[in-house]
Amino acid sequence: YSEPIAPGISPFVHLSNVTNANIPGTGFFVYYRGDRSSTTNRFTVPYTTPETQTIVYQGIVNQGDITVGSGVLNYTVSTPNTYDGLNLVGNPYPATIDWSLIYGTSTTNLDNTIYILQPNSSGFQGTVNGIDFNGGSKLIQPGQAFYIKANAANPSLTFKESCKYTGSTSPMRLLSIPGNPV
Repeated sequence: YSEPIAPGISPFVHLSNVTNANIPGTGFFVYYRGDRSSTTNRFTVPYTTPETQTIVYQGIVNQGDITVGSGVLNYTVSTPNTYDGLNLVGNPYPATIDWSLIYGTSTTNLDNTIYILQPNSSGFQGTVNGIDFNGGSKLIQPGQAFYIKANAANPSLTFKESCKYTGSTSPMRLLSIPGNPV
């Protein structure tokens, strides 16, 4: 996702090669349509249920402080300014993180807001100033991408080990079936 792209142009940037390493903390989307041998209902509503697929992450497990800033986070002023400051980042840890432990102590020039895309509804959920909306939560799953909003130049975000969720209530897992969160 590229924040400074002009209005009317898709801000999503495709990967030139799926084997390229991702910068820890950078968000990305994977759009999976299923087995390519059948295209029935892959592109129109109602969509077929995707087949089971295993995604393998390779590399060193991220640990310690991970700062996302210059070159990844942007703040552009344009007209209209609907998307100014939106940046897609991702939880770099193999653990759930708690946005309320990140914001303020590990952020610069960012709003206290996260947006998580809900592809089934084409809408968003998240939290704004500690208040959840559309079923959102302050908890961000391992590897989950989410939008943050910069409010001035030189925004930065540092993921810290102390921001990992240690609660006893298990949050809904990324890509889980509602009612069956594990």
